[in-house]
Amino acid sequence: MDTNRIEIPLSKTKLLLVLGGAVLFVALGAWLLLDVASEESGYYRLFVQGVGLLGIVFFGFMGLIGVRKLFDNQPGLIIDREGIHDNSSAISAGLVDWKDITGFRRLKIRSTKFIMVDVADPEKYIARAKNGIAKKAMQANDKLYGSPLAITSGALQYDFDALEVLLVTAYEKYKNG
Repeated sequence: MDTNRIEIPLSKTKLLLVLGGAVLFVALGAWLLLDVASEESGYYRLFVQGVGLLGIVFFGFMGLIGVRKLFDNQPGLIIDREGIHDNSSAISAGLVDWKDITGFRRLKIRSTKFIMVDVADPEKYIARAKNGIAKKAMQANDKLYGSPLAITSGALQYDFDALEVLLVTAYEKYKNG
């Protein structure tokens, strides 16, 4: 067993909060779709119904992911001599080998902080995406932020700043094999 292996569990509390938010937004989307839109006519009604439907689909999908992650007993992140084993989100990359990583960058979008994992061959990880939605999200990350791989501590039982230090330290330790 690797004594240098670090396992960071998923935070069930954070996942429950995300799940609760998803349920609220699905309910709001249903209300927009059924109640508010029924009192209006024309383009406004279609717009409100469209927003309601998109809310139901998007947050319903997020809720399903939240439920799946809630019952996932695998660690959210494993750091060992092989690389980073990412299981922290719906678009997790699985194993990211140290030899593929070229560096890390901190990114903040509104109030959410991400650690972008720069890799030599982004297409390798995009091709491994679990489904079409994950693949599109990874392609969007690559186009907008320069890497398909992003890690946040949002679903992990770990502080963001400490996670960043941990990843950079492990990278320096293992990058040359």
